[in-house]
Amino acid sequence: MSQQPQKLHAIRDRETLVRHSSGLEIIRAMKHEPISFAGLNDEELRRKTDKNNGSKFASDWTLSAYCAWLTQFLDVHLDWRFPPSQQRKALAVLDRPIGVADGKITRTIEVVARGRYVHAYPVVDR
Repeated sequence: MSQQPQKLHAIRDRETLVRHSSGLEIIRAMKHEPISFAGLNDEELRRKTDKNNGSKFASDWTLSAYCAWLTQFLDVHLDWRFPPSQQRKALAVLDRPIGVADGKITRTIEVVARGRYVHAYPVVDR
């Protein structure tokens, strides 16, 4: 089911990275992919990870890691399949930081499914 990392990077934004065995398709959301935070002050970090620019995964969340994590999540949530007009969201809190949202380091991922498409991104811890 997994693809080679170089092939994942060739996939364009909002296109399918991996098809899950349930029929759901994990899509690429480039606005949430890791960026370099080196040299950013707090305001720049907040601006680069706000709702307009998108929260960012940590550098260890490669496309391969993102696909592997979402595949495991979907293995548990096999009932996630909806008509195109319906959407479902879930929060998952990990035991380690996974990225930055609104300038804050976070351990929480929001998974969103709409129709057969699913993606995930960091959100501020609640």
